[in-house]
Amino acid sequence: MAFNKVNPKQKFPEMEKEIIKFWEENRIFEKSVEKNPDNKSFVFYEGPPTANGTPGLHHVLARAFKDVIPRYKTMKGFRVERKAGWDTHGLPVELQVEKALGLKNKQDIENIVPGNPRESIIEFNKKCKESVWVYRDLWEKLTKRMAYWVDMKNPYVTYENKYIESVWWVIKQIAELKNSKGESFVYKGHKVVPYCYRCGTALSSHEVAQGYQTVKENSITIKFKLKDEPNTYILAWTTTPWTLPGNVALAVGKNIDYVYAKVGDETLILAKDRIDAILKDSYEIIKEVKGQDILNFEYESLYETNKINKKAHYVVAGDFVSTADGTGVVHIAPAFGIDDAEVGKENDLPTLVTVNEKGEMEADVPGKGILVKKKNEKNKYAVDELIIEDLKKRGLFFKEEEYEHEYPFCWRCGTPLIYYAKPSWFIRMSELAEDMAKNNSENINWIPEHIKEGRFGEWLRGVKDWAISRERYWGTPLPIWKCDKCEKIKVVGSVDEIREQLGNSNKLFMVRHGHARNNVERILMSHPQKGECQLTEKGKEQAKEAAQRLQDQKIDIILASPLERTTQTAEIISKAIGVEIIFDERLREIEVGNFEGRSWDEYLKLYPHSLNPNRTDENGIEGIEDVQDRLNSFLDEINEKYQGKNILIVSHGGSLDVLRGMLSGMSKEEILISSPMTKNGEIIQAYSKFFDLHKPFIDDVKFKCECGGEMKRETEVLDVWFDSGSMPTAQFHYPNGASKEDREKIESGKFYPADFISEATDQTRGWFYTLHAISNLLYKAEKVPTGYAFKNVICLGLIMDAKGKKMSKSLGNIVEPMAVMDEYGADMLRWMLFTINQPGLTKKFDVKVMKDIMNRVFRMLWNSYSFFVLYANIDKFEPAVNRELKTTNLLDKWIISEFNVLIKNVDNRLNSYDIYAAGGMIEKFIDNLSNWYIRRSRKRFWKSEDDGDKKAAYETLHYVLVELSKLMAPFTPFVAEEIYKNLTGEDSVHLADFPVADEKLVDEKLNEEMEKARLIITEALQLRAKAGIKVRQPLSDLRFKNYDLRKELIEIIKEEVNVKNASFDKNIAENIELNAEITEDLKLEGQAREISRFIQEMRKEAGYEVENRIEVFYQGMEKVLDKFGETIQKETLANKLENGKLENADLEKEFNIDGEKIVLQIKR
Repeated sequence: MAFNKVNPKQKFPEMEKEIIKFWEENRIFEKSVEKNPDNKSFVFYEGPPTANGTPGLHHVLARAFKDVIPRYKTMKGFRVERKAGWDTHGLPVELQVEKALGLKNKQDIENIVPGNPRESIIEFNKKCKESVWVYRDLWEKLTKRMAYWVDMKNPYVTYENKYIESVWWVIKQIAELKNSKGESFVYKGHKVVPYCYRCGTALSSHEVAQGYQTVKENSITIKFKLKDEPNTYILAWTTTPWTLPGNVALAVGKNIDYVYAKVGDETLILAKDRIDAILKDSYEIIKEVKGQDILNFEYESLYETNKINKKAHYVVAGDFVSTADGTGVVHIAPAFGIDDAEVGKENDLPTLVTVNEKGEMEADVPGKGILVKKKNEKNKYAVDELIIEDLKKRGLFFKEEEYEHEYPFCWRCGTPLIYYAKPSWFIRMSELAEDMAKNNSENINWIPEHIKEGRFGEWLRGVKDWAISRERYWGTPLPIWKCDKCEKIKVVGSVDEIREQLGNSNKLFMVRHGHARNNVERILMSHPQKGECQLTEKGKEQAKEAAQRLQDQKIDIILASPLERTTQTAEIISKAIGVEIIFDERLREIEVGNFEGRSWDEYLKLYPHSLNPNRTDENGIEGIEDVQDRLNSFLDEINEKYQGKNILIVSHGGSLDVLRGMLSGMSKEEILISSPMTKNGEIIQAYSKFFDLHKPFIDDVKFKCECGGEMKRETEVLDVWFDSGSMPTAQFHYPNGASKEDREKIESGKFYPADFISEATDQTRGWFYTLHAISNLLYKAEKVPTGYAFKNVICLGLIMDAKGKKMSKSLGNIVEPMAVMDEYGADMLRWMLFTINQPGLTKKFDVKVMKDIMNRVFRMLWNSYSFFVLYANIDKFEPAVNRELKTTNLLDKWIISEFNVLIKNVDNRLNSYDIYAAGGMIEKFIDNLSNWYIRRSRKRFWKSEDDGDKKAAYETLHYVLVELSKLMAPFTPFVAEEIYKNLTGEDSVHLADFPVADEKLVDEKLNEEMEKARLIITEALQLRAKAGIKVRQPLSDLRFKNYDLRKELIEIIKEEVNVKNASFDKNIAENIELNAEITEDLKLEGQAREISRFIQEMRKEAGYEVENRIEVFYQGMEKVLDKFGETIQKETLANKLENGKLENADLEKEFNIDGEKIVLQIKR
C-alpha cells in the first residue's frame, strides 16, 4: 500500500482540526461506545460544570484526566457511556445575575418588579436560567477541541423538572430513614450554622471547608468581674469582640489548673499554663484551683441587651476548653458558636441573638446598626473597634494582640461568614460517620493515596449533620410541606404526588417508531409511498420491547402519526396492551421538502442541528416554529379533551424532539442544541402541560392536611451540592422518569457505583463528599447496591503560572486554553498535564515546557513516523497481512522485545490509574525508538538492495509505529489517529483494541545486555570528550571489563564509539580503557567522514529528495578521497565522485577540515 506523504514540519493544530471534522462526520466517538457489549461496562461519572463562566486551563486539566481512562477502557473492550452534565443551580449563578442586574442583596431581588416579590422572583429566576448558558458554546468548543469525548448531545441538566424530581426522590428516601430513636434522618433544627449575611443563607460544613482564608486579626482579653469576690476578675479571650454582647457564660476545663494572680489591686483568674503568656512577670500567685472548683461562679454581665428569663452569666464546664492559646477560659455566646450552642443546650442557657440576618448589630450597644464584619478606614472591623473602645472606658479591657488564624469566607461571594443561630433543615450525617469512613477505607482507591485517610478520611470521621436548606431562589425546591395547624410534615418524592395540585395533566409516554428502512439507508422520508418505509425486523423487535415495557403503565389511549413506520409500531403495541389507536396528522414526520429521499449526510450540511431553526424555508423544510405550532394545537386539544389520562404517543424523531423540548420548558434554541435526542423504540415520559417546579410556582402547591389545616411548602431551596451529589441516579431521572434500561442500570449495579471519577482536590469536601454521603444514605435505605458512589478517583492539584502564582485577571497571567491548543496542539497540552508531575501536585504552566515536549516527544515521534513513510514509499513497502515478526536482526529483536515490555507496563499502570508513570514509560520508549533503533538502523533502510534484512526493518518499524499509536491513543488521540489511519488504512485508532503484550516476543536477557552495551558506550564517549576527540574521528581500541557481551553488541559498541576494535578484558585496571592515539590512517578516515557529512548537508540545502542520485566533484584533500572515495560515494548516493571542477553545479561550497581546504560541488 502507498502511504500518504507526511510533512516533516507538520503543524499539529491544523492536523487536529481536520481530524475533529473526520470524527464528527464519521461518528467515531459514538461508534467507539457502541462497538462494545452492554454486559461489559465501565462506569464513568462526569462532574457537572457551570457554563455561566468561561472555561479555563484548570478545566482542561480535569477534562484531560477524565478522558484518558475512559478511552483506555473502551479500547480494552468495555462499554464506557459518558453522559455530560451541567450544574445550573445555586449561588454561583445567582451572584452573577445579581451583579449583572446591579443588585446588592435579597431585598433588591424581591423588588426587581417594585412592590411585587412574586413577579420579582420569576424575573430573577428567568435571568438565572438564561445565565447558565451564556458560555455554553465556549465550553462545547473547548470540549471538542481538546478531544474530551463525552455525550454533549444528551446531557443531564440540573434545573430540568425530571432532574429535580429525581433529587426529590432522593430526599424522600432519606426522610423515610429512621435512627435508633425513631427520628427521621431529615429534620429541622434551630442550630448555629455558618451563615453568609451577604447571600442571606446558611452554608453546609463542606461548603465552608472550601472558603477558609488565613487572616490576621486582633484578639482581645476581657475582664469579667465576679459578683461575690471584690475586685476579682476572670480573664477570657476572644477573636470576635462583636459576639461579646451575646455572652451568657464562661467555660472552663474541669481538670485544668487555674490560678488566682494578684496584679496591682486586682485579682485575675486564668489557666496556670497561660499565666506567663498573658501576665508576663508582673504578678503574684495567691492560690491554685481546678476548673471544677470555680464552676457556677457568677459574674456581672458586660451588656444588658435582652430580657433574660433563664439563669445566665456564670461559669460552666466545657470539654473543648484547652490551654493551647487564650486564657484557658472561653466566652460563651450560644447564638454565635457551635460549641457555645452545645454548652448552652447542656446548661439550659439563654440564647441572645444580638445580630440580625443582615449581619448588623441589633442590640443597643456600641456599633448598633453596623455590619459586624464591615471594616473601617483603619482596615479594622468597625463594631469590634467600638466595643473595644467601650470596654476600655469601663475598665474591663485587659489586653489586645495580633492573632493569625484560619477564618471561613463564603465560597462564592467572598464575604466573611458568621456563625449564627437559625432554623435550617438537616440530614443526620453524623449518625453515618462510621459507615462512611469504613466504606471509604475498604472500597475506594484514591490517587494520591494519602487523601483516603488524610484529607477525605479525616473529614468523614469528624462529619457534621448536613445543613441542606438555603434561603435563596434559584435552586431545587425543598420538597417538604408542613401543616400550618398540626405541623405534620409531608415529603414529596415525585411529580405524580402533586399531579392533582398541578392541574391534573395527562401523563404522556412518547415512543419513536422502531428501526425502519429509512434508518438503515440514512435517507429522509416524510411522505413515503406504501411499502417504502416499513419496519425492519430490528424495528419490529423494538416495538415489541416497548410494548412489554408499557404493560404495567395502564395506557388509556394511543395517539399515532399515520405514516407506515409509526402505524406498524403503534399496531404492535396496541395488540400487546389492548388499546385502540387514534391517528393524528399533527404527529407526522417533519416535512423535508426538496430533501425527500435524499441522504441525511447531505441534509445535515445545511441543517447541522437536524432541525430548521426558523419557519418553513425555500427548500420546503418545515421550520421548528411551524412544528411547535402544530404540536401546541395537539397539546391544547388533548388537555381540553382528557384529564389525568395515561396517553401513548407514537411519532418520529424530529417531532418528538420538539415535543419533548416544549414539555420540558426548553427554548427554541435549547431544542436546536439538544436535537437529535430520541432513539428508535425509546420511551420518554412527560406531562401534557409544562409546569415549572422552581420558586415561586411550586410555592403555589398546597395540600389539605388530615387535621383540616393547610400544608404549605417550606420555602427554602436545596444546597446546590445536593444536586450534583445526586447525579448518579438523577442523570437518568431515576426512578420516575427513567427508561426501563436506565432503571436496570441503577438497580442491577451496572451503572452504580462509578468505576472512575476525577476532579480537583478541593472536591474532596465538595462533589466527592456529597456523592459519598448520598450513596451511604441511599444504601442504608436499600435503594442502591453499595454505600460508595465511586471505586477509583484521581484528585488533581492546582494549575499555576510559570512562576507558581495563581492565575487571575488582575495579575494578567491568565492562560487561554484555546490559544495554547491553537499554537501547540491539544495533544501537546494533554501530554504536558499528564507527565509534568504526579496528578495531585501543583502544576506550573510554562510555554518552555510545551516547547520541550514538542521537541522531545512529538517531533521525535513524528520524525520516526515521517522517516518510515518516506522510505517505505520509495521502496514500495507492503506490510505483511499476517505478520509473524520473524527477524534475525538483533536491533529488531530488541525493539520488539522492549515494546512488548512497554505494552505490559503501560497496561498495568493505566489499569492502576497511574497515568503519570505510564506517560513517562512511553516517553522513554520514543527516545529509544528514534535515537537508538532508527538511528542504528538507518543504513538498512538506505541501502539499495531489497533483501530480507531491509524488509525485516520495515516490518519491525511498521509494527512498532502502528501498535504505539494504539498505546498512545488514550493520551494523544490526534497524533495517534493520524499515524494509525495512514499506516493501516483502517477507520480509526479509537475503534481498535488496546495492544496486548506477547510474552514470546520479550527477551529480557537481550534487553539487559543492550542496556549494558549502552552504558559502555556512554562511558566511552565521556572518555572521548574528556580527551577532546570528536566522535567522527576513528580510534583503534576499546576494552571493558564488567560485561562479556555477544558479538552483535560488540559490533554496535564499535560503531557507536567509532573504534576499530572492542573487547572484553577482565584484567584492565579501569572499567573502560580507550586508546586515544590517532594514526595517519585513522586521521584520514576521520576526515573522510567529515566530507560525507558535508555532502549530506549540501544535498539537504539543495532541496534534493532522499532517493535522488547525484554527481560530486572536489578540489583538494585528494589523499583522503583516493583512499576512502568508494565509501563516501556509497554513503552519499553519488553515481560519480571526481577530482575536478563542474561548470553547471547545483551547489558549490568550500570547507576547512583540520586546517586543509576542500571545495565540493554537487549536481543532481
